[in-house]
Amino acid sequence: MTEFLNEPVVFFLLIMSIILITPLLSERVRLPGIVGIILGGMLIGPHGFGLIEAGDRIEFLATIGLVYLMFSAGLEVDLHQFVRVRGRALVFGLLTFFFPQVIGMGLGYLLGLNPLGVILLGSAFASHTLIAFPLLTRLGVTRNEAIAVTAGATVLTDIGAFIVLAVVLGARSGGLNPFYFIQLFVLLLLFTLAVVFGLPRLGKLFFQRFSSRTIEFQFVVVVLFISALTAELIGVHEVVGAFLAGLAINATLPRHSPVTGHVLFIGESFFIPVFLLYSGLITDPLSFLESPQTVIVALGVTVVAYLSKLIAAWITARIFKYTKAEFWTVYGLSHAQAAVTDHPDARHRPQYGLVRLDPLQCRHPDDPLDFDLLSAHRPALRARTSNCLRGRGASAPLCAHPGSHYRREGPGTPAFIGWSAGKGKRGEDHGRQCGAGQRDYRKQFYPPP
Repeated sequence: MTEFLNEPVVFFLLIMSIILITPLLSERVRLPGIVGIILGGMLIGPHGFGLIEAGDRIEFLATIGLVYLMFSAGLEVDLHQFVRVRGRALVFGLLTFFFPQVIGMGLGYLLGLNPLGVILLGSAFASHTLIAFPLLTRLGVTRNEAIAVTAGATVLTDIGAFIVLAVVLGARSGGLNPFYFIQLFVLLLLFTLAVVFGLPRLGKLFFQRFSSRTIEFQFVVVVLFISALTAELIGVHEVVGAFLAGLAINATLPRHSPVTGHVLFIGESFFIPVFLLYSGLITDPLSFLESPQTVIVALGVTVVAYLSKLIAAWITARIFKYTKAEFWTVYGLSHAQAAVTDHPDARHRPQYGLVRLDPLQCRHPDDPLDFDLLSAHRPALRARTSNCLRGRGASAPLCAHPGSHYRREGPGTPAFIGWSAGKGKRGEDHGRQCGAGQRDYRKQFYPPP
């Protein structure tokens, strides 16, 4: 059955069926279509009926969808308005980064994480994703000032999260290099100027020379992913480059250009829905029910994720005298957590030494970075705790059922997904035995010196 579902035609048919059917069903019960796609992903994913694995194929399509999502935001906002409110975007960006960072650090302190882990956890709450942007596009309100401010703030929080990650990594390696940060800011400034001012001129020259819609469409797509790749090479998330590319194309083509319509169509009809589906696919909504401890941690994470962003949105609305509808729009756009905040892309960067473990579940007491802070959406965060939260660290076994899902991120860095934590049948501490049917993988992953 698994081999049959992995056939390319069947795989594509299943994805397209979910993208088509689930929004129609969710709208029948007065829920946004994007909610239906996420729920559909949860149903067919490894934590549901197991029809699709969260493998490389779906992750590849979801990454393109995330890039398209931020590109659409840059392409849809009113460019002249965005330039006019850039100061407001900066203010909201600082607020929506500061409050989640501080409150998240407080949660990390209460959970017993060490200082670097506390800082990293705080930054995980600070950034956000414009996951609800397709809904605003459908409603035709993307030219509102509050949306332009939120889109600009999103880029700032993503950059801020990467800077915090660089600081933590530098502190972890024993030395912070000021030259790195100077280089990052200089490269980012040059890259922004080149995209925002240079790309529109290049685009106009290209479109004057070539008039075929197919070639124009291909040019826009190539420019989009060159910009995204360049941003990643500089040291920030690819969505930063995608958003800047959207602003540049916005300045190059007329608002109702057929090319713009074609680019948005393919993103909104396929790639962005696949990103939403993947977000549901990797979400395990029941994992936080494993023990009373995990329920408490999950509630704490959820409260921090929603409350910190709410405070920032409320202060911004008060400062700029936004209406009640604009306030809730800013909050609704800025509190969603998805792949951008997969901290920041740490699980895709084995060279950082950040292996993918369950959220808040340390692999070693002296390593503050060995936990996946942001697997899936944070409201449904898989907040599984382990003994290391109480300082026991590697003295407790790494218990898992034989055959648990895992993957290697590089030589010597195996990463399990699905650790079990808690106590044995008779309440014995895991320092002495694993639960029924489980195996202690500590010796396998931490061989004696």
